[in-house]
Amino acid sequence: MNHHHAPPSILSSRGIASLLRFPSPHRSFASPLLVVPSPIARWPHLDPQGGPSLLRSLSLAGFAVYCLDWGEPLTVDRDLTWNEVVARVAWARRQVIEQEGSESVALLGFSLGGTLAVISSALEPHGLAALVNLSGPIDFAQAGAFAWLSDPRWFDPAIPAALFRCTPPAVMRATLALHRMGPTRPWLDLFGPVLEATSEPMFGLAEAWAQHHVPLPPRAYETYVRELIQDNQLIRGHHHVEGRRVDLNDIDCPLLAIGARRDAICRHQSVTTLARCSGSLDATALVVPGGHLGSIVGRRAERTLHDPIVSWLSARMAPTPEVRGPAPSGGVQPPS
Repeated sequence: MNHHHAPPSILSSRGIASLLRFPSPHRSFASPLLVVPSPIARWPHLDPQGGPSLLRSLSLAGFAVYCLDWGEPLTVDRDLTWNEVVARVAWARRQVIEQEGSESVALLGFSLGGTLAVISSALEPHGLAALVNLSGPIDFAQAGAFAWLSDPRWFDPAIPAALFRCTPPAVMRATLALHRMGPTRPWLDLFGPVLEATSEPMFGLAEAWAQHHVPLPPRAYETYVRELIQDNQLIRGHHHVEGRRVDLNDIDCPLLAIGARRDAICRHQSVTTLARCSGSLDATALVVPGGHLGSIVGRRAERTLHDPIVSWLSARMAPTPEVRGPAPSGGVQPPS
């Protein structure tokens, strides 16, 4: 397990958001890879010091890995809209291409970051080498407990938007708390099965993730809940950003949609449906063991998730001129 590695460098910033570049011992692919974490959780949960690091696995495989650090909203960001949140993904894509001098970039988004990466890909399909959606809900009718707790019959997203300068982490935690009792159990369930979190490192990662949710600006939060979760506009083809309709059929790059079998936050059916409703002729759906976080940082994560992602991307990303040769073989093999 590759736990110890150098920190990333900050290349540029836009408001509170920053673009990070992760060191790589070698470069094997012509297109860089931009990772889009969830804006309601800090990016280090994809690069933990006490567990398997997806970002490190990608760097060691020869990808030029960049990561969008959303930052933590201040009261000045209260009026940040959903359109502006989506625009930050587009900004990060432009920055990566400019930094690399490349013609294309691959996207990998996790959780809400996966949903945003999909939206960005549909709005701007050109210049995409590949898209990986990792546990990012697309069909919210199948999203599970998170969507159930946001049901309009008992939840109005305008209330926290009106009451708080920035939608506080407590509201997000309450939305994610499911129906369990106790301060820790709901977060351990995210790892699913719970055995994934019984060791001290995994327990620490669960607690850190639970306690470090980032506020989502209330205007953006209200739009996300009302239009995507409650109205399910994305899968229905009714969602608009800056007046432009988000059509999933416009996504024509190689696509990998990954759901976690025991995900209590976002059921895997909500994610993998993207492989059937995009316009890609090379679309793969994969269901891996674990929960929302356990699939990424659990004991078997490097074998059951990291390796399949690396294998799938490697087979579809053009090699750098220095390492051109026979195309890598294979796609994604279901984990045993």
